[in-house]
Amino acid sequence: MNTNKLSAEDFQQTFQAPMLNVTETAEPPLDIWPYVEAVPFADLGSHKLLEEVVEYRLVPELEN
Repeated sequence: MNTNKLSAEDFQQTFQAPMLNVTETAEPPLDIWPYVEAVPFADLGSHKLLEEVVEYRLVPELEN
């Protein structure tokens, strides 16, 4: 499986107003884990993959 590392600009383009917090009611639309597990280890930087856990962190150069 091919994965794509996003630039800061590409990442920002994944957002569109209005953003809604759906974490309390959302159902997973698809199984993302095969894609996540295919991300090259070098592309993870300081992030760690834990079994079925997605950790959200603000990236300083992407904040604005």
